[in-house]
Amino acid sequence: MHLEFQTGIMEDTLLFGGIRWVRWSKFDISPEIYSAITGGGSLVDYNKPTVTYTLGVGRRFTENWSGAVSLGYEPKVGGISGNLGPTDGFRSIGVGATYTIDNISISGGVQYRRIGSTRTQIGGLVNEFSSNSAWSGGVRVGYRF
Repeated sequence: MHLEFQTGIMEDTLLFGGIRWVRWSKFDISPEIYSAITGGGSLVDYNKPTVTYTLGVGRRFTENWSGAVSLGYEPKVGGISGNLGPTDGFRSIGVGATYTIDNISISGGVQYRRIGSTRTQIGGLVNEFSSNSAWSGGVRVGYRF
């Protein structure tokens, strides 16, 4: 379930956010070859639901330029994490900007994410992941007709 909102807080300024809830208990990837190699278990499974929160502010600076800053948070759920997604919660900050001229828009953004520490397990081997972070970025060119 994903609930998003946005509201104007002053001229050319927007407050936005969202709450995302995912029930992971039905999600399980267990290829036979993986189970045969490791002696059982899942490649990816999650036993607890997650809730992710986002809050940000967007601003139109001129007729052509707008930007936004957002914060994200996902609390830890604990336990053993899946081997393809070794994270447990996160905190993030992102910035983005859009330049629009006529029917063309060019958008870009970056996000820094502080990833929560966790453990994974393959067979009897436990792996520790701690003090991790990630940077992500993207660019989009759009044309409206």
